[in-house]
Amino acid sequence: MNDSPLISKAKVELMGRQYTLKGDVDPDYMKNLADYINGKIQEIKELAPQADPLRLVLLASLNIVDELFQAKTDNSNQETLSSDELVAMQEKTKYLLEMLEDGLIGEY
Repeated sequence: MNDSPLISKAKVELMGRQYTLKGDVDPDYMKNLADYINGKIQEIKELAPQADPLRLVLLASLNIVDELFQAKTDNSNQETLSSDELVAMQEKTKYLLEMLEDGLIGEY
């Protein structure tokens, strides 16, 4: 008997391009991830309509990673996380996003 995980595929669209994702999760889950990413990219695009696609993806990625870090911090430090620490994390993320928007982090 083979104990290797079942690999499934899902066709998704990211920024107007078709991709096939493979993974050991439900294809609907992969599609939901792609929808979430597209939603974040669209949010950034509404704030910065002239941004090139790479910049949109980078800004959306930073936004998603910020959400992940905040969720991890909230879960692991439920009793010790102060509102001041949360505000500091949000300000640092905002600063990084502004640096990226101003072109201070790398050239494209």
